[in-house]
Amino acid sequence: LRKNHDLIPALVVMPQCPAGKSWNDPEIAKMALDALEDVSKAYHVDEKRLYLTGLSLGGRGAWYIAARTKGAFAAVVPICGGGDPKDAVKLTTAPIWAHHGTDDKNVPIAETQRIVDAVEQAGGDVKFSRIAGGDHFVWDRVYGDPKLWQWVFAQERGGGANSSDKPAKKSAAPKAKSTDE
Repeated sequence: LRKNHDLIPALVVMPQCPAGKSWNDPEIAKMALDALEDVSKAYHVDEKRLYLTGLSLGGRGAWYIAARTKGAFAAVVPICGGGDPKDAVKLTTAPIWAHHGTDDKNVPIAETQRIVDAVEQAGGDVKFSRIAGGDHFVWDRVYGDPKLWQWVFAQERGGGANSSDKPAKKSAAPKAKSTDE
C-alpha cells in the first residue's frame, strides 16, 4: 500500500500483529477493529465505505475479521492468506476479491481456493485472481493494479442487496474469478 499510495485516495489503517500472535485471535482482531474505530471517529469516515485487506497472515486475518463483523465492510481483499471454509456463510455480506501467487511456497494456494470455493457455494460474491508465477510476495503487484482500486472504491455497504442482513450483490469486478494473471 505504501508503494502505491497515489492509487489510494483514502485513509489507511494498518495495525501490526504482535510477534507470536495471529489475527484469528479474538483479542488481536479486536485490537485491529478498535484502531479502525478510533480513526473512523477522529476523521468522520464514511462507514458505508470501509474496506478490509490484508496480506499473508493479514490475509488470513481479513477472512477471519470479515466473518466476525457481518456487514461491517463494503469489500474484502485478502492476499496470500487462506481462511476457514466453515466461515463461508458469514462471508456472504460483502464482495470479496482474493489474490494468491501460483508459486507461493509459504501459504499454499489451495488454502485460498478452499475458502473461495466455500464462499461461492454459500452464495457469496467472491472473485479469485491467481497470480501466474507469483510467489508469496505478490502484494505490491496486486496493490499496484489500478483495476483493484477502481473495483474497491466502487463498492459501498448498506441498502438493498449489499446490506448486512442479505447476501452481497454481485460486484462489478473485472472477470477475475479463478483466472491467471
